[in-house]
Amino acid sequence: MPAETLSRDPASQKTGGGFKGPMRPPRHVRIWLAVMAALFLAAHLPWLGDTLADIDAFNFALGAREFAPAKHQPHPPGSPVYVYLARASTEVLDAFRPEPSGTPVAPQRNAAEGLAFWSALGGALALFFLPYLFLRLAREDTRFADVDSTRVALAATALTVACPLFWFTAGRPLSDVPGLAAALGAQALTLAAFERTRQPGRGGFSLALAAFVAALIVGIRSQTMWLTMPLLLAVVATRWRTIARRDLALTTAAFAAGALAWVLPLLAATGGLGAYLAALGNQGAEDFTGVDMLYRNPTPSRLALGLLHTFVWPWMSVPLAVVVLVLAGVGAVRSLWRLPRALLMGLVAFLPYALFHIAFHETVTTRYALPLVPAVAWLAAIGASAIAGRLALPLLLALSVSAVALVVPASLDYHKGDSPAARLVTRLVDEAHTRGETPLVLAMHQRVHLDTRRVFDWMLEGREPRWRRLASTPRDEVWNVLRYWEEGGAAPVWFLASPARTDLALIDHASVREMGRFSWPYKIRTLAGNTRPNDVIWYELRDPGWYLEEGWALTPEIAGRSASRGRGPSVGGIEARVRRRGGPATLIIGGRNLGQPGEPAAHLEVSFDGGALLTADVAPGFFTRTLSLPAGALAGGAGFGTLRVAASGGPTVAIEQFDVQDAGRVVFAFGPGWHEPEYSPVEQRLWRWTSDRAELLVHHAGQDVEVEISGDAGGWFFQRARTITLRAGD
Repeated sequence: MPAETLSRDPASQKTGGGFKGPMRPPRHVRIWLAVMAALFLAAHLPWLGDTLADIDAFNFALGAREFAPAKHQPHPPGSPVYVYLARASTEVLDAFRPEPSGTPVAPQRNAAEGLAFWSALGGALALFFLPYLFLRLAREDTRFADVDSTRVALAATALTVACPLFWFTAGRPLSDVPGLAAALGAQALTLAAFERTRQPGRGGFSLALAAFVAALIVGIRSQTMWLTMPLLLAVVATRWRTIARRDLALTTAAFAAGALAWVLPLLAATGGLGAYLAALGNQGAEDFTGVDMLYRNPTPSRLALGLLHTFVWPWMSVPLAVVVLVLAGVGAVRSLWRLPRALLMGLVAFLPYALFHIAFHETVTTRYALPLVPAVAWLAAIGASAIAGRLALPLLLALSVSAVALVVPASLDYHKGDSPAARLVTRLVDEAHTRGETPLVLAMHQRVHLDTRRVFDWMLEGREPRWRRLASTPRDEVWNVLRYWEEGGAAPVWFLASPARTDLALIDHASVREMGRFSWPYKIRTLAGNTRPNDVIWYELRDPGWYLEEGWALTPEIAGRSASRGRGPSVGGIEARVRRRGGPATLIIGGRNLGQPGEPAAHLEVSFDGGALLTADVAPGFFTRTLSLPAGALAGGAGFGTLRVAASGGPTVAIEQFDVQDAGRVVFAFGPGWHEPEYSPVEQRLWRWTSDRAELLVHHAGQDVEVEISGDAGGWFFQRARTITLRAGD
């Protein structure tokens, strides 16, 4: 491909302007871009998938049926432009390919493809907008003559579109890619206006058009404002003296018209400004519930994770990400030294969104990093040009091909099957119908409730099977199940649990049966990061042998709740509800005396329905007691009795282990050498440190026992290899 001829803009010598490089790619390059766009569509349209997958997609689909942001259809801010586009495409599909009605769960194919069509189209349009944007960034610096701006623009475009996150998201029924494509077009228009307004009295129409588009596309995706508004304001501020008053008035009017084009229908559909603000406030509260963002957790580790999610995960492969980021680093240094004006305009275009994203987004939702991919690709192209010269374009094309080869299998896996959400609801409905008239109770963690409610709304269309729903009160979800049992409830409870929660430890583990896990395959988790609902575990709770009331400390979550409510064995005592039984049983109880070495022992008393089971003095540190209870110790009729644990006469005591089972069942406890339970938010599991010798106390009940231990040898903390020896009966 011949290099572009680059020359200085004569007007710039008088007005302090920039480099007069090409305003747009040459004709033969535009033809190739059109071919690439057609191939991009051909690679996406046949595999758009037939599942909505994400809570946002369900909201958009419901909004396409009935635009009602007050009902979160979709959730505020509302995206009315995108929703009306989706309605049009979905209606076309419904006309040519009607879907069956009256099925147990509503079909999703037309709704999913009607939404995803605009993602694929947005990806194809981005192939055209990106070169225009990159070329116009190049024109803002006189020293860009040292770089073949067309080659840089084409290389950056190829790398952007081939980025696994971009390619993958371009087939999803979400507004991310259409919103980004529109924002890139608005940025290119704004930079064109920046150049045309160099001379006094010129470029007013270009500026007004850029303002209109920037305001209008907020109705596609609200986050586009962080990509377009700062750049538009910077152009107006920089060109304040050269913009005629009539052009400034025209620009203001155009911006207002673009905003009103979607604001008025939005307010009308919501029921007025008050109703909209109320819905927006509710959505904001939900978005901040249980979300790990830098604004709420300003720690170095949170910042490091945010940077990892933003700049590494979009590339799907760590080696690929390292190559791209090293090239981008070289490009940033070169731009700072040789191309400062172009770099400055690039920062104005992308840095505001980057700061907003890192601070206020849940960065594990990888698609939120999509708008930063073009900036990284542009810097990588500049870096490759600095290192490889004319070979930069072939180098980045090779990287692009490798990126596409990585992402295509993941995209096919994503689209060829139902989403975890769809599988979950379908299985719930099938199992409910299989059980016929058996009454059921459905409960779930609040995060699961917020993430699945639109899935239920869409797939069941209000025709829920015969189950009773318990409230998903924040931090009280499992306690609502306990209250149901205390009120005499006896129906099986289906509990939809988040792996991030550990409060089900309050319930007898022997009565908790896992019915299924619903999550995305591992290899697409980085690209579909935090797609909601995801990682839901379906448990059935039936006939518990015991459950715990307030004040226990079996997990960090439960211990935190007990501490916040001022409950514990040393503060009024704690209770468990234990099913009465006539036969012998095994009781395990363990925990910690939280005093310092040398402080007095605490006196521990355990009783059942007023009868003593254990009295012991526990010194500061960990303790475990295993009791073989004789027949009749837990007798007293039907139903549940009250097991009470109280500590007195010493430092505070926390109970971290508890179990009661019939004598013929296997039970175990963590004995000397194990430390308190901790929770890993990354692995979403409980774990414990061990000392150099740790004992696992197993009541085998005369049965063969298989023990599985998994862990980490502490490589982060110890340089030498660790030798682990397991012995039984020693």
